[in-house]
Order: sequence, then C-alpha cells, then structure tokens
Amino acid sequence: MMILLLIVIYVAFIGLGLPDSLFGPAWPAIYQQFNIPVSFQAFVTMTTTICTILSSIFSSRVINKFGTRNVVVLSTLLTVLGLLGYYLSNSFWLLIISAIPLGIGAGAIDSALNNYVAIHYKRVHMNFLHCFYGIGVTLSPYIISMALSEDNNWKKGYLIAFFIQLGICLILVLSMPLWNKVENKNISSSFNTVSIPFFKMIRTPIIVTAGLIFFFYCGVELTTGHWSASFLVNAKNINPDQAAALVGLFYGGLALGRFVSGLVSSKLSSFKLVFTGELILLIASILFILPFSGYIYVGVALFLVGFGCGPIFPNMAAITPTYYGEKYSQSIMGIQMSLAYTSAITISPLFGIIGEKISFNIFPYYLLVLTIILVSLTFTIRILYKNRKELF
Repeated sequence: MMILLLIVIYVAFIGLGLPDSLFGPAWPAIYQQFNIPVSFQAFVTMTTTICTILSSIFSSRVINKFGTRNVVVLSTLLTVLGLLGYYLSNSFWLLIISAIPLGIGAGAIDSALNNYVAIHYKRVHMNFLHCFYGIGVTLSPYIISMALSEDNNWKKGYLIAFFIQLGICLILVLSMPLWNKVENKNISSSFNTVSIPFFKMIRTPIIVTAGLIFFFYCGVELTTGHWSASFLVNAKNINPDQAAALVGLFYGGLALGRFVSGLVSSKLSSFKLVFTGELILLIASILFILPFSGYIYVGVALFLVGFGCGPIFPNMAAITPTYYGEKYSQSIMGIQMSLAYTSAITISPLFGIIGEKISFNIFPYYLLVLTIILVSLTFTIRILYKNRKELF
C-alpha cells in the first residue's frame, strides 16, 4: 500500500516540476512577441514566487487542518488552471494573473510532500522523489523547443503541459481512496505536529542557516533555469529553439544527479552527498568561465551544473525530521521552502537586471559566487548540527 502511494507521490512531483522549467526557455519568444524588455521576466517570476512563499509559510496550518491528500490534489488543480491561463494569455498582464494559482499550488505541494516523504520513507526515496521532479523539469524545455521549432508558437508548449498536468491531477483524484486506506492504518498520523510561530523560527540560528542553504541553492538552480536560455541567445548567439533544447541538458543533469544520489544514499551520508554536489557545481562554474565555445561545450557545462545541483535539495530536505524532530518538521520544512523560493524574487531577477544593463556574459561568474557562498553555509550548518541542543 505504501509503495503504491509512493508511486502516486512520484507522479505528483513530475507535475510539480513541469511548470517550473517552461517559462525560462519560453521567455526569449514571449518578450519578443509582447514587445517588452527582457528583464520583465522578473515580474512574472516574482508573482509566482511571492504566492509560493506565502503558501509554504502557511502550509503547516493548512495541512494540519485539511490533510496532505486534500492539499496536494487541490494544489495540483491550481497549477492546471495556471498553465491554462498562460496558454490563453494575450497580454503580459494576463501572464501575471496566471502566475498566482501556479505559485500557490507549487508551494503547498512542495512543503506537504517533502515533509511526508522525509518522515515516512527512507532517504533513498527522497532522492528518487526529486529525481521525478527532475523528469518534470526536463520535459518542459523540450516541449517548448518543439513548439518553437515548428512555428515559433510558445503557447503550444503550454497547451501540451496543460494536458499533461490535467492527467496528473486526475491520477491524484483517483488515488484519494488510497490515501484514506493509508490514513486509516495511522501511517500518516503517527505523530503530533506542532506549528511553530514564524518569527520564533527566524530567530533560531540553525533554522536560518538551513533556510539560507535552500535560498542560495535555489538561487543557482533558478538562475540557471530562468536565464541560461537568455545567456545562450544574447551572449552566445544561439537560436531560441536550440537554446531551449540545451537548457534541457541542465534539467537532465538535475534528474540524473538525483537518481544517482538515490542509488548511493545507503553508502554516503546526506552531508557527503551535499558536499559532493557542491564540488561538481564549482567545477561546472569554472568550466563555463574557460574561453571555449560550441554547442557540445556549453551543453556539457549546463549538464554538470544540473548534475551538481541534483543531490543538494533532496538531501537537505531529508535530514529535516531527523535533526529537528518529526513534530516540528512540517513547520520548519515550510520555512525552508519559503526561503528556497525567495531566491526567485531576489537572486534570479537580480541577474536579469545585471544581464540587461551590463552583460549576460557575467552568468558563469554569478553562478561561481553563489556556489562559494553555498559551500560556506554548508560548512557552517555542519558545525551547528554537531553542537545542536533542544530547539524549543
């Protein structure tokens, strides 16, 4: 029963990833169609992210009241409506409106399922869970690339994604009796959760440091996802459809990195996997800086960025119940997810402004600085974990 439910959760995480990587590869075509500045991408991603942050912060209370199953199903439905809104949009402002349900849905799904899997399944399953997220985000650039290569119509890509997401939503609806059977066995409610006040959490150094790791990690992932296509088009003179396909290598590396991380998770600790991913990120950033060009070289660099990103998020999420306790984990997971998504309205759009005002050639240096900060924070939290005391 638990394995069947896990498969459903994996499918839900494909749906979580699918919308995340549509917008970045499609953006070069979108801003040209609507005749707006390239940096306006920030307004759409900020809208999505603000809604995601708020959804993550309040996720503990909402999940405690309505249950994981209901929250996941409703949130997936919201993402379906958001994708449909993008397809129907004929102006920039309709993109902004459509971003609202997309953000609310994503935040609730991410917080609910990360905590659920971290508590009820082995660490290997957390890595595989995020591998399925990687499958979702890998599909999207190729969907957009296909739509752009046929008749330069990015909306076709969103229509395809809408139907895929609708199918995933139907699977979740049909699985609702399965969730009931699991809950009746008291598998999903074997502990009492405690909602911790937001301001109490942000005054706790170890929680803030963990949140900052998610913040800077997602800064690397989102900056690459949102802006690497624009970097390739503006700095490397690559066609938009080819750039979208190359971005797919980044997401492919992300998915493979999480799959490999799952395979070796029984041999290596979560922190060793995180540090390994960060080392690969450092190598990939330096590789980007070297004065070489060509599709193969760029593709390898993007793939390695994704592969390095692979182990970091799932393994940091997996240790949350272990280090903080299951009764606190949902609240802390919510704050971690909110800080993770905050990078989409700070780190990612900041690069958009830099790229437009100065040069998109700064992209690899930007990634390198973020990675160095990420490594420093990971060393810091490792020390804090060794010396931790009772939190509350």
